[in-house]
Amino acid sequence: MWKTWSYSVENEVFETKEGLLVEIIEETRLKNIVLIAKIMPFGASEYEFIPLISVKKSQKGDYL
Repeated sequence: MWKTWSYSVENEVFETKEGLLVEIIEETRLKNIVLIAKIMPFGASEYEFIPLISVKKSQKGDYL
């Protein structure tokens, strides 16, 4: 799960999104190694790429 910068008009709070971690990509940016998470959000048809440090394990157990 991760927090989004998009604002939810209905709730007037920042949203938390959840999805399946598909791959961890290692990139070099400004001479530093950065880990990027490739995630398929639940209910979406396109991948999202998010810094791995922003992603945390969901506490929900009903996805299996």
